[in-house]
Amino acid sequence: MMLSAMMRLPFLCKSCLGLLLFLGLLLLPGSASAQSLKQVSVTPSSVVGGDGATGNVTLTSAAPAGGFLVQINCAHDYVQFPTAVAVPGGQVSTSFALGTTPVTHSSTASITFSANSQTLSAAITVLPPLFPIDSITTNPDPVVGGQNTVGTVTLNQVAGLAGITVQLSSNKTYAKVPASVTVPHGASSANFTIKTSLVSTSSSATITGSVLGVTGTATDDITVNPWPVASVQLTPNPVTGSFGVNGVVTLGARAPFGGITVQLSSDQSFATPVTTTVIVKQGYLTAPFRVKTSVVGAQGIATISATTGGTPATTPLTVNAPPVVGLTFSPTTIYGGGSVQGTVTTSIPAPTGGESIQLSKDANDVTIPSTVTIAAGFKSAKFTVTTVPRSSPETVNVTATGGGAQISTPFTVQTHVQIVQVQVRDMAYDSVSGKIWATVGSGGGQYANSVVAIDPATGNVGTQISLPVEPSRIAITDDGQFAYVTANSDGTIRRIDLGLGIKGPVFNIHDGGVIDIVTMPGQPHTYVVCNDPSGGVNATAFDDDVAKVGTGAVGYHMIAAGDASGIIYGDGHGGMFTDIVTATQLKWTDQTTFNISGGVWANNSIYTNVPNRVKPSTKTILLSFPTSNFLVDREVAVSTSDNRAYYVTWDPVTNKRILCFDAVTGHEYPFIDTGLVPGGSQKLIACDNHTVAYFNFGSGVTPEVVIIRGLP
Repeated sequence: MMLSAMMRLPFLCKSCLGLLLFLGLLLLPGSASAQSLKQVSVTPSSVVGGDGATGNVTLTSAAPAGGFLVQINCAHDYVQFPTAVAVPGGQVSTSFALGTTPVTHSSTASITFSANSQTLSAAITVLPPLFPIDSITTNPDPVVGGQNTVGTVTLNQVAGLAGITVQLSSNKTYAKVPASVTVPHGASSANFTIKTSLVSTSSSATITGSVLGVTGTATDDITVNPWPVASVQLTPNPVTGSFGVNGVVTLGARAPFGGITVQLSSDQSFATPVTTTVIVKQGYLTAPFRVKTSVVGAQGIATISATTGGTPATTPLTVNAPPVVGLTFSPTTIYGGGSVQGTVTTSIPAPTGGESIQLSKDANDVTIPSTVTIAAGFKSAKFTVTTVPRSSPETVNVTATGGGAQISTPFTVQTHVQIVQVQVRDMAYDSVSGKIWATVGSGGGQYANSVVAIDPATGNVGTQISLPVEPSRIAITDDGQFAYVTANSDGTIRRIDLGLGIKGPVFNIHDGGVIDIVTMPGQPHTYVVCNDPSGGVNATAFDDDVAKVGTGAVGYHMIAAGDASGIIYGDGHGGMFTDIVTATQLKWTDQTTFNISGGVWANNSIYTNVPNRVKPSTKTILLSFPTSNFLVDREVAVSTSDNRAYYVTWDPVTNKRILCFDAVTGHEYPFIDTGLVPGGSQKLIACDNHTVAYFNFGSGVTPEVVIIRGLP
């Protein structure tokens, strides 16, 4: 057991292990005198320093029961070995481990094995690494020709007592190295100087290092660059085309013996150096040169380059066209949504190819071209500026830039709000024709006692259909073909063909005034009137070909469902009436306290002035508009084309504005102030394209049409 334990400790110190083995042998039974060494060996016999090997011992006969002890010795410190090894009892041979350390040259060590006054030897050769040089590096790299740089050779081991000499070479004459460099004892690297000379182009040299007697070399590529150009400067810059420019080239270091030749170039034909080269004299840093330019039609940028063969130094040169001197507008004041014509002028006629003038403006809701071109031989060009409707007047500044000069000129855009001087009694929007149809009473001047069409985009009055009586309320069929107009003076309703402008049949339907009138979607000849001035709660349905088709309770205001279901909802000032209308009957079905005050139909629901979006069939509120600006009573309009719900405030003095919401999400947009419009508002209608209209009212106020465009 003691021998087994000792075999597991092969690298104990020599004196300790020998003493233990000696004591162990004293305790072993039997005698080892009959045995002797037959053969010893080391496998492999040659290793690279740092690798291990195996020692082998063979006896002439089997070891006794107590084992057979063999002493081991080696005079070289680059081999590690146990001082003794025991051949186990009953066995003829045993093996043990040997260790080595790195060496700088090939070395052979003799290992002796001794037992019973008998000595045998085995040899092991320890080799240096196959490639003793790990790397060669240079710093700085790249290097400018004519300046020195430092090379460093690094070994993959530490040099021994004598050091290691590395032979050096270069494959180029412009990068010279010493014949050799020695890595001293205890070090793994050494520096050497590389001397470079001038080159005309960026070049590469290979530096090689090797150790005599050992296979393997290391190399490093060093880049030698031409003399550097630090900068190029030009004066003046910018310059108007056809004028010359002075240039100065500056080196990164003073020119060496013989001076430095610098190549000059340009990437544009309208600005080129007068000469293609310039010489910086020995000892100098700079040299002057000249650049010529030609006339250009638009500002151009040329890059002027200077190089000695390596990376060029560059600088931009801006060449301008003839300067702009004038910018005018006609007219100088326009209404939002209109356009204005601008004229830009230069001091001299444009060159061949024309001259490009850049345009800019300081208002986001104004559209102008980014450039305008003055044709060759001309001094001016025209362009168009377009605007959108506005909630308040604004001065817009337009700037023209050309030839390095700049000029700005303003024009004025008037408010979004337009007042159309037509005195109306009622109006409705026809989405088919895109027109507002309005009834004009007897006090309407040239439009008195007629139905007129108003273009909401321009405010222009178009078709006028005269009537023999004073009209009051108006309703338009969903196909845009007919309008039904009430005349309270004689208790009639007239049908008008809007497309043809023809006055159709007259229907005698009631005595007294009509409070409200609606047409039924999907029923082109059915309309419903509310005509009980005393109670305001009765509705009567009519058809062109069949007189009265039914009567029911409806309230003061009627809302026809826009889904062609034939349902009509009545606003009873806090209560809701429900009626079903067909071409042959009107049938009252329900009355509740559900509030649909001031409602209009859109998106299969009713938008009320409470303000809510409600679903009348289920009597539920789908959406409440979140706002703090509500001073409203009944004026609400919804445009499904732009998905907006509009409300007009009720205070005619201090809080006159149009409120705007997303009709589905309820998101509130910025309001538009209508404070300049006299009086209050009546009959708000949505006209698509972010436009609404109403007619104003109040004591001493003429009921004219007010159009507000450009809503959010």
